Amino acid sequence: MLPSLSLGRQASYVSDLPVPIEESAIKPKQEAFIREIVNTCGVSSDVARSLLLVSGWNCEALINKFFDEPLLEKLFKYDGVPKVPKSGPFLCSCCYDEKEDTMALECGHQLCKDCYCEYLRAQFKDGPECILTTCPQAPCKLIVPEAMFKMALTPEQMEKYRYYDRKSFIDISKRAKWCSGPNCTLAYECRTNAQADVNCKQCKTDWCFSCLKKAHRPLPCEDLVKWFERINQTEDDTEVWLKLNTKPCPKCKVSI
Repeated sequence: MLPSLSLGRQASYVSDLPVPIEESAIKPKQEAFIREIVNTCGVSSDVARSLLLVSGWNCEALINKFFDEPLLEKLFKYDGVPKVPKSGPFLCSCCYDEKEDTMALECGHQLCKDCYCEYLRAQFKDGPECILTTCPQAPCKLIVPEAMFKMALTPEQMEKYRYYDRKSFIDISKRAKWCSGPNCTLAYECRTNAQADVNCKQCKTDWCFSCLKKAHRPLPCEDLVKWFERINQTEDDTEVWLKLNTKPCPKCKVSI
């Protein structure tokens, strides 16, 4: 189990009430979380980032899980032992040419630089999902760091990659959400997903941090949903059938 000191540092990162996150503050937050994982779990910064990305940037929960189960093997099929890439002429398993210049993550799965860069450029075309690009050799799932993308992309493409990376901190995190106001670009962060009203300082929209609907305290989110269902008089037969024959997914609330 981790030392209480680490939890104390983590506690200072996230407020118990929704607070705004300026875009300029996202990168320092990401770096602080990565340092916390490096110092507490004894992994490299690249592996720490991989762990945080698949853990919704929840540093505290990640640390607790890390010492309870073999996360590196479970999540990435990686034994946690950094491998030294082979030096000298290397037969690339992708192009089958013998090359001197190669690239690899700490898992040690090498490709020649040309093939690796081509792989990363192809992944970049997937848009925001490119930040979750994994090692090209299955079944390894270590996530490729920014530094390796920098070797493959143009400066303009790297600006977009960094934008995707910052945006992911909000999109992936279970503790941060974008303001629900129309065209608003501000995000808010809170330690829990408990019902709390937000008055956006940028667009002045009042909204509920838990359900993203218009602020409705003291009415609980669940009761608000039931109320909307009860007063809705514009449903067609399809919607009626869905209500009679499905139930909302406990995670995403979509009818299943």
